[in-house]
Amino acid sequence: MPSKSFTLEEANSLIPAISGAFEKIIALRVKMSLIREALDYTGQVKPEFQEPPEKLNEKMGVLAEEIKKHASEIHSYGCFVKDLDHCLVDFFTVVDNKPLFLCWKYGEDKITYWHDTQSGARGRQPISMILQEVRRD
Repeated sequence: MPSKSFTLEEANSLIPAISGAFEKIIALRVKMSLIREALDYTGQVKPEFQEPPEKLNEKMGVLAEEIKKHASEIHSYGCFVKDLDHCLVDFFTVVDNKPLFLCWKYGEDKITYWHDTQSGARGRQPISMILQEVRRD
């Protein structure tokens, strides 16, 4: 089990910082895709681009390290980057002695979904469902 358990308020308070880290990751990934466009399928530079492939590959490595740095920053808050392509983050929590994940996706203002620890983001359900469960007990 994860070492940190979040309340909804604690998790939501981290959204601005996590969102900022994802903005940087997205920008870096755009730069990487532009470099990939300069290379053909054999790894050689397309004629319309001037830089040698070694230089472009070096730039790709630097950008990849920057992405790892920002992903590590997100992990340092105690949450989990579940999908870098879709910018999904899970925050471990416990509701009625059941382990769950509060689930946030880049672009959302706050956490409005959750899922159990087995289903992943495909099982995202509105947060109001667990809030109702808590009120019933």
